[in-house]
Amino acid sequence: MPGEVLRSVLVFDNTKFAFANYQAARDELVALLITATVTVVSRSIRGGLGVGLADLADELASLGHDAVVLGFADAGVTPATTRLALLLRDRRIPTVVLAGDPGVGLARQIAELQVPDLPIVHLPLRQWMTASEARAVARESFPSVIAALDTPPPLTSAEPARVIAVVPFDASAGDTFEWLLESGLTDGLPVIPPTEPLVERMLGGRSPDRILISDLAPSGQEQTVGHAALASVLAGCAPQHFSFVVTALEAMAAPEFALWQTATSTNPSGTLIVASGPLADDAGIHSGLGCLGPGFRANATIGRAANLALILAGGAIPGVGNLATQGSPAQYSYCFAENLTLSPWPGLHADRFGPDSTTVTVFHGEGPHNVVDMVSLDASGILAGIASTSATLGSNNTYLTGELMVILCPDHAEIIARSGWTKRDVQEYLFENVRLPAQLSAGHGQVAVRPDWANALDPVPAILDPDAVTVVVAGGHGGHSSVALPWAMNRSVTLPLSSPDARPTTSTNR
Repeated sequence: MPGEVLRSVLVFDNTKFAFANYQAARDELVALLITATVTVVSRSIRGGLGVGLADLADELASLGHDAVVLGFADAGVTPATTRLALLLRDRRIPTVVLAGDPGVGLARQIAELQVPDLPIVHLPLRQWMTASEARAVARESFPSVIAALDTPPPLTSAEPARVIAVVPFDASAGDTFEWLLESGLTDGLPVIPPTEPLVERMLGGRSPDRILISDLAPSGQEQTVGHAALASVLAGCAPQHFSFVVTALEAMAAPEFALWQTATSTNPSGTLIVASGPLADDAGIHSGLGCLGPGFRANATIGRAANLALILAGGAIPGVGNLATQGSPAQYSYCFAENLTLSPWPGLHADRFGPDSTTVTVFHGEGPHNVVDMVSLDASGILAGIASTSATLGSNNTYLTGELMVILCPDHAEIIARSGWTKRDVQEYLFENVRLPAQLSAGHGQVAVRPDWANALDPVPAILDPDAVTVVVAGGHGGHSSVALPWAMNRSVTLPLSSPDARPTTSTNR
């Protein structure tokens, strides 16, 4: 039981206890703290990657409790929960993180990489547990919780570990690959050995020390241009592809992209990279028939390099730092260019930065979902199929109200345009029609996090607003379009293509 020093305890519920029967475990822990005054604060930090966490830590610290219990770190919310614990610890408040599976491994990895002595208590709750089983788990873990709360944070922390962010330049192809496999720093596919000449050629005069991402998940390390060059060589990029890798990583650094959670979530999503504009064609990024499939070096290696960069410097290692329950082929590589030749509308680059620009858009979501329609001859027919495909009980945006990436084949785009519809018309139609009846979605999927205005509607919108629909044209002739359903708790970001000697001006589609 807590000693006399623990007169009051704050239990912070990040709303993950609302899943299944997990709240029974939370309530049992509160009941066991019988000698202390307990305050429970519930607030969602899902989607929060650090933005606002310092203010939240100040707010919680101001409540004046002797200790804080944080939970529940079970999935992609683990980084935000763990970082909140680190901030409270910095404020000299004894804090313990309650972590389930698979989040406990990630929480421990974050602690190992940043603050090794952060108390983390494993709370092995399962979706199938009854309330009584969940309470039993809480009782079994309670002594560990108390032991952590009775131990004040040390004035100085143990030295954190560091993720290995370089590979030996003089290694043979076989040695390099085996070393990466053993270190967990690869996607499992063969690599090109990053010899010093190849890395220098990839850099093309850029400073290797320039920081692209200042705070990677889950390592907390910086992502530099040098790290990106290593990843690009490993992935098989040609030097003319490197600007697209650099720009994609810069776009992922935007706060609204929520990289700390997108890189670690249990959701099987990958980062889709869409190139648009004249320089995309010059670099050989394929936009025509089969552009989302195999066979095109630029598409395959640009997407792969961006993913490898997060593994190498960020430690987003599949099965350890990346908690995707089943994973997805979209996490290997996910990249294409807009087909401006066959599009009836200006491209994404022109919409956001002007007709002479070349842009890179990053969108975090599932792999492409086919929408077949070889019969419809007007816009409403084509878009009805896209709307139906985009609102399903199993998709994140049904519960989290997010974005949507619509990848129209040229034939479907032409039919829509010949009906007199603009891209804006498509956006507005899908905002109004990608919805599900409230009764149908209730009690399924996830605990919903929606704006109040969306909760008040029935059917419930799966899209935030018309601007949250990104419409691009890609592929070849034939009646197959695609939608990429979103991870949903972040926003896509578009940047103009980075030059070797200048950082681009940040701009997003929001």
